[in-house]
Amino acid sequence: MKLNNTEVQRVDYSIDEIGTIYFYKDKVLRAITKESLSWVNELLDSGLIDELVSKKLFPKTLKTDYLIEGYSLIIEHEKLSNWNHSYEWSFDMLKDISIAVIEINEISNKYGYELIDCHASNLIFHYNKPIYIDLGSFRKTDDVTVWSAKNIFLASYYVPLKLYSMGYINIAQNITLSPNYFSLAEFKKIEHPVVAGFIGLNNIKKIQYIQDKIYSILLSSEDKIRKKLRHKNIIYLRIALGIKKYLKCLSFNTEKAQLLIDKLNIYEEKSIWGDYQDCVIPKDSLRFNRILEIVNSLEGAESAIEFAGNQGKLSCYLLKNSKINSVIATDYDKNAVNKMYLSNKTTDNFLPLLINFVNPEGRAFDKKLVERIGADVSIALAVTHHLLLTQNYDLDYIFEMMSKFTNKYILIEFMPLGLYGGDLKTTPKVPDYYNLGWFKKHFLKHYDYILDEEIALNRHLFVGKIKEQLK
Repeated sequence: MKLNNTEVQRVDYSIDEIGTIYFYKDKVLRAITKESLSWVNELLDSGLIDELVSKKLFPKTLKTDYLIEGYSLIIEHEKLSNWNHSYEWSFDMLKDISIAVIEINEISNKYGYELIDCHASNLIFHYNKPIYIDLGSFRKTDDVTVWSAKNIFLASYYVPLKLYSMGYINIAQNITLSPNYFSLAEFKKIEHPVVAGFIGLNNIKKIQYIQDKIYSILLSSEDKIRKKLRHKNIIYLRIALGIKKYLKCLSFNTEKAQLLIDKLNIYEEKSIWGDYQDCVIPKDSLRFNRILEIVNSLEGAESAIEFAGNQGKLSCYLLKNSKINSVIATDYDKNAVNKMYLSNKTTDNFLPLLINFVNPEGRAFDKKLVERIGADVSIALAVTHHLLLTQNYDLDYIFEMMSKFTNKYILIEFMPLGLYGGDLKTTPKVPDYYNLGWFKKHFLKHYDYILDEEIALNRHLFVGKIKEQLK
């Protein structure tokens, strides 16, 4: 079946050496280049991708009879929703991604392949399960005891996880946002400060350079070494082959990668909101149960996204007890999101993300967050008072941002008492404009009104539907 250019949408933000990604209706197609045709056919016929698919480590993939001008092979991949990136993952999410990468490389080795481009941008969380998405990352290898992606694995996973476990949490987060934040040599200065202080950063960089050169020899076959040094002195050849034979202990493989990752644990540091929902029991909460009733009354509400969801207890409660069949639960507190992830690893259709919905981070070449995730219902509880009274966000801006993540409904709480913490005597006075009428007036500018009611002390819930012209 031939597809013309008006029927398919080329994905320009994708970098793919073996072909071009297209969207066709609700399908994801990969058009394979002539140069990669034989290699891709061999890979697909090897059984490697089939095993990864069976273990839910790779999207369902099959050859099709589609034809696109300039290509003779079109592959269809399972379409994955709610695209996410490493800077939106908590510590244990990134750790589990690294473990998935190790498992994928081990499976690849069974078929005579290795994973060569295993950086974190080649994986996403399909809800709470890691999944690899780059078909072009596999390469045939004759020696599975030496993993050529050593430095990529270390830079993408070990370095940020190690820094996180040492308490350098913000640096670790910056690395996931920008993988080239600093070099492995600079990292060693932090990892081994005494040694680094003794020999100096420049010498560390020289040692790293020598190690990389040695490793490149370990990655080379004997035939390749002989060919490269055929015009050199025989002594150089013997040295190179000797290094390869006797320094095999320096090789890096999945077993060594696993040992490195297993030693890393999250740095125990209290955060402002990390323990906020520790004692919350959803089924005993009148507030949560009233929200459950309201959500169940909304026509066509099958998915939800919760902002400032802390440990995701409301999201999980809705997923298990309402007609909502998938949820995205978000917060910007790293500890809260990590708890959310760990407590919902076995919950189907639950995606935890580390994001600040009013000020989402991102990279210039990534699709914007609002273009990647969304749901039928957008929920924000117990957060507007902080955004308005301590962070000085504009109320209309908050409503506009929430609207971008949903095309149907919004549930948002207003706190009439402002920063009330249980004692009215110590509660800061709210500004004169800050009242129920002011909030409702702005709410009605953005949404068609459904209801508003007090559901707990200092908790006034507004429910609305996105205006037709805003969809």
